[in-house]
Amino acid sequence: MPTNDQVETASLACPNCGAAKASKIRQTIRSGKLFWSESTNCLICGTQIEVDGTGFPPENIRKILYVEYGKWKIRLTSKKISPVTLKIIRELFDLNMEKLRRIIENFPDIILPLTNVEATWLAQHLGRVGEKPTIELQSD
Repeated sequence: MPTNDQVETASLACPNCGAAKASKIRQTIRSGKLFWSESTNCLICGTQIEVDGTGFPPENIRKILYVEYGKWKIRLTSKKISPVTLKIIRELFDLNMEKLRRIIENFPDIILPLTNVEATWLAQHLGRVGEKPTIELQSD
């Protein structure tokens, strides 16, 4: 399981010429926040691109990380889901009430499409309010 400052990466072909392993995507947790980046430095065609941000990466980057590392979920060990836990999940993922209702229905599993880094990040936040979550690979 990734820890603070640990990175998940995936190598990709150059978006311009298709040269293998010319691009990298990564996602990490630093100081309790999610960061992501995509960089290309192609030695074949000279393409150089750097894009990064905080929070959740664009969906195309998340999909690549899902393929590389799988989709993950959180399992809570508490007997019932607390209002504080629901508030944290709702705020971190900007969920509407319908999606929050689905989370309540799936308790003790929190099934959202999560990368391993995102699941670790959520587990860290939930741990701060007394939850003892485990992180598990989702079965498809």
